[in-house]
Amino acid sequence: MMMLDDVQDIGVDTAPRFTGAPYVNDWVRNRLMTYEWYATEFFPRTQVPLWAALTTGGRYGTDYIRQGAWNLFMRGRRALSTSFNSTADEPLDATGVSLAQQMLQLFQREQNRSMRFCWHDHRVGFRSTRSSSRHTDAGYPLAAPNDVPVAHGQIVRKGHIPPPVSVVEIEIDGEVYYDIDPTMSGSAEVVSYTPRSLHAARILAERNRAEMHALGFADGGVGGADRFHIAAATQYGSPAVVQALYESGVRIFRSSIPADSGENTQTTPYVPIRGVWVWESDTQDGHGANPQLNSYGLYDAANPTRSYVGSRASERDPGGDISSIWTTDPVRARLRAYRRLMGYLLDAYLGAAVYPMQMAFSHPPTLLGWCDPADPLRRFNAEDSIPSGSPGPYINMLLEFWLNFEVVYRVLSGYLTPATGDLVIATRERWVQGG
Repeated sequence: MMMLDDVQDIGVDTAPRFTGAPYVNDWVRNRLMTYEWYATEFFPRTQVPLWAALTTGGRYGTDYIRQGAWNLFMRGRRALSTSFNSTADEPLDATGVSLAQQMLQLFQREQNRSMRFCWHDHRVGFRSTRSSSRHTDAGYPLAAPNDVPVAHGQIVRKGHIPPPVSVVEIEIDGEVYYDIDPTMSGSAEVVSYTPRSLHAARILAERNRAEMHALGFADGGVGGADRFHIAAATQYGSPAVVQALYESGVRIFRSSIPADSGENTQTTPYVPIRGVWVWESDTQDGHGANPQLNSYGLYDAANPTRSYVGSRASERDPGGDISSIWTTDPVRARLRAYRRLMGYLLDAYLGAAVYPMQMAFSHPPTLLGWCDPADPLRRFNAEDSIPSGSPGPYINMLLEFWLNFEVVYRVLSGYLTPATGDLVIATRERWVQGG
């Protein structure tokens, strides 16, 4: 599969790189046109699906994130800061709103065909301990103002003591336990989230599924039949988080192997955790600055971390073999940068297929930020003239990668097959068994 995190993200930049450079509506348009091309051209030819994380955490409460899908699609606004704690945003103009609506309609139309979507909460990270707003949508058991468990009380295995008076039964790894005197929510909309609480993890999962339902995704954002979840910031959280995901239908969880030391827990590729297989995350971005900032192309000497070559120079520009000739031998330098971009991306995705313990993915702004505003799907040409003030030629890095991948995929058609959730799990199981 191909994989994108924060698939709707159009970037938070507050000014174009130079007068006439891609800006807000150009970014919305190039996402829309690139994803339309995937659905109408790439997928019919290859049957390779796009597994995509839609940014949630943007609907409920007063501290909703401004970078989320809800803010873009339902409020017609975009964030102006890379900080998820910032409330800075601005409205799209009428053209931007129309393009954003077309993108949402494309996602709704393509769900469970060329694209699979999961929720991806950047408001409440799985390993965080913080206040969290419950949703209030009708028809959900954990929604406010329902009085539900939030934090565990005393845990005792069922059958070891007489049934207590104030108790909730929970099942963990096939065993039933009494949760005696758990902390209840009352009618409060704001509750406390902690990753060790199965109750809190269930509330968080339900809130995000409600947001996805309201955005028009019938399965609530579990990747349809592929049953996956892509963790925001690759956070694992705890086995309680994994159980809550399992109960919502998830069987594949891309987070971290090993888990971050601050989570005080551990992950493994060798056995499922509470019924869910965990995958490591392999970020393959087109620049090294914040992934919510749009790319400035293959190379930009003035803003190296915003360009592909300059962001990881030791790998992408060894010995300055691109940067040193960028202006003196531009065609050669651009071709070298292009081949290096294609090589690293292809290696990552093929490596994930061969060694099924990690999944490669990218963030859209880092690969779609430097498309030609006049023709976002225009193919890269190293000999093109460049606009005045531009650090280099325009390029749709995702389009170029997907076209190159298609060629390799056809060559290796006897060894590769389009991903499904069942096939991904079966491949992991064979790998674990040494087959």
